[in-house]
Amino acid sequence: MFNLIEEVTDDVVAVLGQAWLPRTVVQAAVVGVPLLTAYALLSRWTTPPTTLPDEEFLDDLSPEVRANVDVARKQHAYMFGQVTEEYFSKSGLNLSIKPNAVIVDVGGHVGMFSLQCFLRSKCTAKIFTFEPLPETRAKCIASVATADPDQKNIKVFPYGLSDKTGTVEFTYVPFASLLSGYKNNQEELDVMMNPDRIVRNYYNPDSPAYWQALGVPAIFKYLPMIIGAPLLRFALAAECAKGPQTKKVECELRRLSDVLASEDVGPTIDVLKIDVERAELDVMRGISAADWAKVKVALIEVHENEGHLAPIRVILNANGLTNIEEKQDLDDDDNVSLNIWLVRASRP
Repeated sequence: MFNLIEEVTDDVVAVLGQAWLPRTVVQAAVVGVPLLTAYALLSRWTTPPTTLPDEEFLDDLSPEVRANVDVARKQHAYMFGQVTEEYFSKSGLNLSIKPNAVIVDVGGHVGMFSLQCFLRSKCTAKIFTFEPLPETRAKCIASVATADPDQKNIKVFPYGLSDKTGTVEFTYVPFASLLSGYKNNQEELDVMMNPDRIVRNYYNPDSPAYWQALGVPAIFKYLPMIIGAPLLRFALAAECAKGPQTKKVECELRRLSDVLASEDVGPTIDVLKIDVERAELDVMRGISAADWAKVKVALIEVHENEGHLAPIRVILNANGLTNIEEKQDLDDDDNVSLNIWLVRASRP
């Protein structure tokens, strides 16, 4: 029979003979348990549900659609909030979607951008979504099906997009699938998955509200920072110490214009969104002049550490999208080093 807490070194103790934890963390947890329990219960009873700005459109949905959509919204709460903040808020790209809009979503991920566009169009938009990774695409299809169960309006394609056709090996990152792609993205992965960054943003009251929807055990939301932060940092560090659990997945590449040639797109593409983890130039070079002429608004995540802003400006200007707005992605201070920009381009 082992003791509840056993000494390992001067700085480390073992809990239940198994989990090795810093002594300071265990002391904080033991001392704070009675107060923590009362605090957690009081917070749960008195703290209103977290609400995000610029989501009033949800109130216009029918009860049945809202119930279905909330399933996807809760499952992917962090991404739903990030999409709202980056694309639709006034501090972001301030995008609005009109009824019957035509949307091309390149880098569909788990479907939150396509889903929001569809809902904001009052479920009338026609959307062409591209997500090549099978596991992520399955989540994307499930998400958009909550509002378009028969996929009459939202079509999800199993292709990656580039300026050439063929197959390529994608690096799939299961625990951070939004960072998956066929370009080397290790720098961004290292920054985004830094435990100190995650803990700092989770407990920072000035962080965007979607950080509170991060996929960590709910109890951390109710812990005071002095207790919760070291516990969460330790748990994240232990998980990250296992190394990057990635998978190599072979995916098909197509040119966007080749795909759209066989689809009923119509004369106008109201919104073209591209978020493809350093492959944005490849995607843009796979669009014909005829298809560029259809685009009213282009939204592009640009990795300037790759030197992409200048050639992207050239392509946009050459195709008449000369009203160009650029905003650096400053989700937090660590993002500055990544030099990621959100670009919105439209016609005069």
